[in-house]
Amino acid sequence: TFIANQHNDERLKKLFVSLFFETRLPDFLQQKINEFGLSAVMSLSGLNLSLLVGLIFLVITPPYRYIQDIYFPYRNRNFDILLFALVVMIFYAYLAGFAKPFMRALIMALTAFILSLRGIKIINFTTLAVTLAIMIAFSPRSLFSIGLWLSVIGVYYIFIFLRQTNFSKVWQSYLFLGVFVFLAMSVIARFLFPLFSLAQLSSPITSVLFDFFYPIEVVLHIFGFGYLFDKLLTRGLDIDVSSLSIPTPELFFYIFLLLSVLSYFRKEAFWLLCFSSATFTAISVFVAF
Repeated sequence: TFIANQHNDERLKKLFVSLFFETRLPDFLQQKINEFGLSAVMSLSGLNLSLLVGLIFLVITPPYRYIQDIYFPYRNRNFDILLFALVVMIFYAYLAGFAKPFMRALIMALTAFILSLRGIKIINFTTLAVTLAIMIAFSPRSLFSIGLWLSVIGVYYIFIFLRQTNFSKVWQSYLFLGVFVFLAMSVIARFLFPLFSLAQLSSPITSVLFDFFYPIEVVLHIFGFGYLFDKLLTRGLDIDVSSLSIPTPELFFYIFLLLSVLSYFRKEAFWLLCFSSATFTAISVFVAF
C-alpha cells in the first residue's frame, strides 16, 4: 500500500497501516505496544478523530477565511469547516472499515453537531448514551465488542473528570486528565489484560506527545515522507521491556466499577476513585521492582 511502501522496516509498515486503518497487528508487535502502554493511542478512536478534525481546521481555515471574506462573509466559518471535516471523517471511517471505536467517536461527533445546532449542551452523559444506543441499534454485535466498551468507559472517565474538577488553567486540566484516565483505565484494562510493565507509566507523557506526533505523521504520509522518523521509531521498538502479569483483583474491580458510577453523583466518590486507582498502580510498581 501507499502507506507501507514509505517504510523499509516491516514492523513500521504494519504499525502505521494499523495506526491509520485499524488493521490487526502481529502478536509480537501487539505485545510490544502493550508493554509500552500504547494500546489506547494505537486504537483508531475519538482521539484520532479530534486530532484529524483539528488538522483540517488548521489547514482549511486560512484559505477559507480569505475566500469567505470576499464572497460570502455572512456564512458561519466554523460551522462550514466542521461540516466539511465531518464529511471527510465519514469517508475516512469507510476507508478504515468502520472501526467500532472510531465509529463511536464519529457518531458522538455527529450527534453533538446536531445537538449544538439546537443549542443543546453537548458534553454530557446523554450524548454518550445516545451514541452507544445508536451503535448497538445499527450493529447489535457491538454489544460484545471489548474495544468498544473500553472506548466508552474511557470517554465516561473523561466526562467524570470534567464534571468533578474545576482547574483554573486549561493546561492543568489537560495534564491531570491524562493522568487520571491512565490510572483509572489501568484498573479496568488489567482486569482483562493483566500485562504490566514500568514502561507503561510513561503513558500520560506519550499520550501528550501523540497529540503532536499523529497529525505530523498524517501530513508526512500524505506527501510521501512517512519515513522521516523511522530511525527513531525503530530504536524505540528495539528497546527490551520486561513485563509481568499483575491482574486487577476481582473484588477490587467490582468495587472500582461501583465507585465509577457513584463518581457521577458524588465528588467524594470521585476522589476515592482517584486514590484507589493510584494506589493500585503504586502497588503494581512495587511488585514489578
